[in-house]
Amino acid sequence: MAQARIGRAVPPWTTAGGQEASAGAWVAAMVVGLGGPQPGTGPGNRQVATPAREVGLVKVAFDTQTAIGGRNTGVGRTTAGLAASLPAPGCEVALVRRPGDSPIRGAWERAWWEQVAMPRRAARTGASVLLSPGFSARAPAGMALAVVVHDLLPLERPRELGRRNGWYWRGLVPATWRRADLRLCVSEATRQALVGRMPGLGPTAVVPHGLEEGFTPQGFQELGGHILVVGAWPPRKNIHTLAAALTQVADPPRLVVVGRLPPSAQSGLEQALGTGVTFPGYLDTPGLQALYRGAAAVVAPSRAEGYGFVPVEAAACGAPVVMSDIPSHREALPGVEPYGPADNAEALAAALRACLADPGAFRPPAGWRPRTWGEAAHLYRRALAALA
Repeated sequence: MAQARIGRAVPPWTTAGGQEASAGAWVAAMVVGLGGPQPGTGPGNRQVATPAREVGLVKVAFDTQTAIGGRNTGVGRTTAGLAASLPAPGCEVALVRRPGDSPIRGAWERAWWEQVAMPRRAARTGASVLLSPGFSARAPAGMALAVVVHDLLPLERPRELGRRNGWYWRGLVPATWRRADLRLCVSEATRQALVGRMPGLGPTAVVPHGLEEGFTPQGFQELGGHILVVGAWPPRKNIHTLAAALTQVADPPRLVVVGRLPPSAQSGLEQALGTGVTFPGYLDTPGLQALYRGAAAVVAPSRAEGYGFVPVEAAACGAPVVMSDIPSHREALPGVEPYGPADNAEALAAALRACLADPGAFRPPAGWRPRTWGEAAHLYRRALAALA
């Protein structure tokens, strides 16, 4: 019956006891509440009191699978930044991941890891808190659960995350937010959206992202040879509005689009802009930093974001930023005026012309600096220690 609700058959998985169990049955039970492993879901429900720390020390089991073998994306870089910065005197961190370097492929494999395999591995760490920087999670009995909430796209734009994966994005992920002992939102905009959609949640804090070393203006080239977009897909990234705006700018610099773009979208940009657009694909962090530093403008025309990663990274590298007027952008870079509504191509074109003429007007005020991952990790440690 559980599998019938999911609507597809899946390969069997082997349980710890050597028995085969359908991943679909496990996940369906978790989504519709038919059973499955049921660890404690809050401080009042902990079944085992096994503190794995001395007085003044918190031990954290940290699910780092989202940073393994994947692309240089926001969630993966967040996980990597925290993994490097979170350990400190008073905070012991046990990294929890699968063997090997292969990334998780698809929602079914991700759900099996987050809901079944990862909790088993976390239980063996002896930690008092499980930190999940990814999407869904389930803590072992006796272990508090802290989850990072990046955005509310699973509820607001589920079709962009896969039409056949609604059971995961609209089921498991919000269920994790509800049962967690602590929700760590990456922006005040995300926190407000979360409590607005899901009132009555427990402790919820705001801890903005940090940046890695190297996001500095060192080597910056004034008015470089390109306009830069980082992360142009899915559709909410709004790349086609930028293309329409560029057709209204006389002799615009070359457009460089970093990240994945489906062939149909890439073809559309090539038809609109001809040879004035290039697609380097995914880049490592030093390559991305070099493009930021040499940009005549970094454009962030997104319709929705949980955190303004691109505006902050660009500004940290000294680049002028042209960004849409959405809450997370205003919060991340309050010293830069947005161009207006995301889909207003005329306003975006006017802002691009103004930026090319006076790039200083599109940089944050003197003295602004981004938060580092070390500073962000300090806030994480304080929040996690309260759960131990």
